[in-house]
Amino acid sequence: MIQGIGIVFIIMAISYGISSIAGYPLDLITTSLLLGIVIGNILKLNQKKQFQKGIIFSEKKILEGAIILMGLKLNLTYLAELGTHTIIFVCISITATIALAPILGRLFKLDSKASILTGVGNAVCGSSAITAFNPVWGAPIIQMGIVIGVINFLGTIGIFVTPFLAKLLNFSNLQSSFLIGGTLQSVGHVAAAGFAMGQEVGEGAILIKMFRVLMIGPIVLGYSFYKMSKQQGKITIPTFPLFIIGFLSASAVTSFVGEHFLITNLLTLSKILLAHAMAAIGMNISFSAIKNNGASILYTGGTIFIFQITLAIILIYLLGI
Repeated sequence: MIQGIGIVFIIMAISYGISSIAGYPLDLITTSLLLGIVIGNILKLNQKKQFQKGIIFSEKKILEGAIILMGLKLNLTYLAELGTHTIIFVCISITATIALAPILGRLFKLDSKASILTGVGNAVCGSSAITAFNPVWGAPIIQMGIVIGVINFLGTIGIFVTPFLAKLLNFSNLQSSFLIGGTLQSVGHVAAAGFAMGQEVGEGAILIKMFRVLMIGPIVLGYSFYKMSKQQGKITIPTFPLFIIGFLSASAVTSFVGEHFLITNLLTLSKILLAHAMAAIGMNISFSAIKNNGASILYTGGTIFIFQITLAIILIYLLGI
């Protein structure tokens, strides 16, 4: 097992070096996934007995550890800073985006597992939402990896598209914050686009984005209740996987403690663990799997993203933001 974990760690470490030098669009998560795919397809390490157990452990158990620590991002005190318009805007946007996903999935011949996962990634917060939701949703790990790659790619494009649209539409700083914070997939994407337009836009966009991040909890929790009640044929209190309990507990801790150097360090560890898991997931994604699934996921995700941006613009006008 140690050999497999070690080789995945080496791939992640190399990815860290590459992402540190290159910057966006090659962030650590994306680079780890891509490098894992390349090395996995060239060296076929996932097919060698001495590496298999470590790679499987990395893509499952280490991923669960990363998900637990992700809960530290969910500081419920952010809710106190939000206005009614923000809550309405985000709730409508997330609900409509996820609802549209399976419809577009059928259009582009993508199965429901991958299409919903693509919708959740676009609607909430990219890699974090996908990795937190999928263990209870159950899409194949290979599909999850491809969805993460596509969502990160779309978010990178969005860094340039959303500020351009905000300027084209002559949006105010507040309106620009809603467009950027309400549509881009990761906090990094939002920060890059928002602060490029100024400090006020950046700070507003991050606040809106953090409310979207907070929605991971209700989505995971809600589906877990639904899944368990459906399996047992009645409404009941579900037995949640331990990582979900850990995820929600971490959210409670950070909401109580607030900003703290230990939480900051644990969030950094979460990112490292997630990158490690992404490298392992990438090693199990064959080029043939990308060929068979990649186009449908890209078309579905891209169309969802266009819808999401269009809806955000409409809501900005309708809500009088």
